[in-house]
Amino acid sequence: MDISSNIKAQDENVITLSEKYQNIGAYTKNGGTITVGGNATINGLAALADGVNAKVYLNGTDNIVNTGTGGGLFATNGGIVEFNGGTIVNKDNSLARGLSQNDHDAVTPFHVENSGKIIFKNGAATNIEMYDGILVSGEDSDYTIGTGGTNKYQGMSNVKVKLMKDGVNLGIFKNLDLTWAGNSGLTTFINGLLAIPKFGALNTNGKII
Repeated sequence: MDISSNIKAQDENVITLSEKYQNIGAYTKNGGTITVGGNATINGLAALADGVNAKVYLNGTDNIVNTGTGGGLFATNGGIVEFNGGTIVNKDNSLARGLSQNDHDAVTPFHVENSGKIIFKNGAATNIEMYDGILVSGEDSDYTIGTGGTNKYQGMSNVKVKLMKDGVNLGIFKNLDLTWAGNSGLTTFINGLLAIPKFGALNTNGKII
């Protein structure tokens, strides 16, 4: 399926508050392909690819994704998601959803489960604004600066992260041994973290980690 125009799902007609931020912009399964030529503006999952050769291409360069409890981009069981640029906001939506507890404590902005790929293309930078949740997880071999190969997360040099609140969980990693040495060691600490997900930039924005 090819969609040349913009797509939007921002809860305009949602009556039950708890159902907000549960939209899915593009969902394909078991070999299906969806290509969105315009920009996606989504409250929830912008792309979900489930199954071998299931592919979602978000080709706009000014996509806006306000993640839901399932994150913003998700690939599983061999699915592939390509994101060509824009902004992903990972933020607690509990107030808007009429909930009493943070709904983003364990939410990551993008995630591959079992197998699959999420590829950040170089049409424009992907800017991730982290208020809540877990930025990334996994191990070094899951991430690569460029594209191609079997790595779960590709094109990571096209991703820039900005911390928007104190106390953001920057990641859960395998085989990483870092020691927090206070603000005097912040640069060394951040560089150590960057070595795993290989972001183009991580702006701590004066926030306390």
